[in-house]
Amino acid sequence: DRYDVIFCDPPTYSNSKDRAPFEVQKDHRSLIKACMMHLDPGGLLIFSCNYRSFKMDEEVYDEFDVEEITPQTIGKDFSRDPKIHHVFLIRERATVVMQAQRPRRAIRRKPID
Repeated sequence: DRYDVIFCDPPTYSNSKDRAPFEVQKDHRSLIKACMMHLDPGGLLIFSCNYRSFKMDEEVYDEFDVEEITPQTIGKDFSRDPKIHHVFLIRERATVVMQAQRPRRAIRRKPID
């Protein structure tokens, strides 16, 4: 299935007997990549987490268009403690298609004798 918008708000940590433990700081890159595979072209992933010390993996910035919007999402009631969560808008990088132009033909002039 493909979607226009995906909202992903994973837990900081999850432990299950059926799966390996999940840690948002360590595993967010693979989670984001999995989400991005389900976005329509031009779609938007809203990634949010409440791990106070969260740092987005640099490779995510290299691979996708990432915009942190955390300050815009903190309500006035929480302005004293702005690290209550982190929020990012993530999109596929825009692909630039360059079209090759034909070289112009040079005009050759015959030398005047």
